[in-house]
Parts: sequence; structure tokens; C-alpha cells
Amino acid sequence: MDIVLNLGYSAILLTVMLLSSFIILLNKLSAIRESYKRSLLTFCGTPLILVIVLITIYFKDVRKDNSDIIMRMLCFSVINLIASILLFVSFKRSIINKSGYTDL
Repeated sequence: MDIVLNLGYSAILLTVMLLSSFIILLNKLSAIRESYKRSLLTFCGTPLILVIVLITIYFKDVRKDNSDIIMRMLCFSVINLIASILLFVSFKRSIINKSGYTDL
């Protein structure tokens, strides 16, 4: 039963991470790409929401047995959030270098 529960949690985490990766493609739209706040939201919005939800679940269920699984998911989500922030900074630098755009 524990293996099935771990596979279920892993599938949910994988789905959310894939969704957050595809949301980055919204930066192809010029209205989003040219706005700093919208661009930051497309890069970091979904991972940030996932981290907040997992922190809430962890502190709510800290006394239960599945808190170890949630803590692992939280660690991977924080790593994903940090990677998204670094990717956003790299993206904005490349936009500035290519077009001289300075809305920062």
C-alpha cells in the first residue's frame, strides 16, 4: 500500500511540474513577455503555489505517517521553484541583451 501511495504522490508532483513547465511557453506572447510581473508569474507562479500548498499540508499533517512523503515532495518543489527563478533571471537577461528592453 505504501508503494501505491508513493506512486500516486509522485504522479501528482510530476503532473504539476510538467504543467508549470508548459506555462513558461506563455512567454511567447508579447503582452506577457514585455511585462515583468506577468513574466515572473508564468515562470514562478505554479511552483510557488505548489510550495505553499505542500507547506500547508505538511504543517497540517505533521503528526501523521505520510508527512515524510510530503516533506520529500516539498524539497523537490522548492528545488523546482529555485530553478524556475534562475531560469527567469536568465530569460530576462537574454531578452535585455537581444532587444535592449529595460523594463526591470
